[in-house]
Amino acid sequence: MSDDIKSKELILKYPCMWTYKLITARDTDIKKILLRILKSEQYFLEDSKTSKKGAYKSYSLKLEVKSNKERIEIFECLQKEENIKFIL
Repeated sequence: MSDDIKSKELILKYPCMWTYKLITARDTDIKKILLRILKSEQYFLEDSKTSKKGAYKSYSLKLEVKSNKERIEIFECLQKEENIKFIL
């Protein structure tokens, strides 16, 4: 990756729709986790894939974020969840 690309900051116009890709352990109650983190925020959750052996499940979480700070805070809250194994 060139230094030009690395030095560029992501520029978004807020509010905007943002998608997080979540990979969880199979038996994770993702809706319960999202209710705790997002509280009454409206979001769209779409099942994506299940791993070959069925141990993991992926989701697309879409919601409106009002600022860069909010986008990062949500990411960090999701990251702290033990059963959420990976976030994109």
